[in-house]
Amino acid sequence: MPVLELPDIEDILASTVESGARNRRLLIKDKYQRQRRKEYAQHIHGIASRLAGVMQGLLISIDQVTLC
Repeated sequence: MPVLELPDIEDILASTVESGARNRRLLIKDKYQRQRRKEYAQHIHGIASRLAGVMQGLLISIDQVTLC
């Protein structure tokens, strides 16, 4: 059975970059752990949805795709 290796949560960036007052400098802020987990869950969900859609599109005879 083929296995897809998904990215780890450590692959999600730990900080954000914003422009400062009057766009003169960049502000680098650490993300909260909750935000990183949310972004990771959205990323994995997007990968799974895309994979399921591509599989059903390519292999018309498939009636069901199960993701565990």
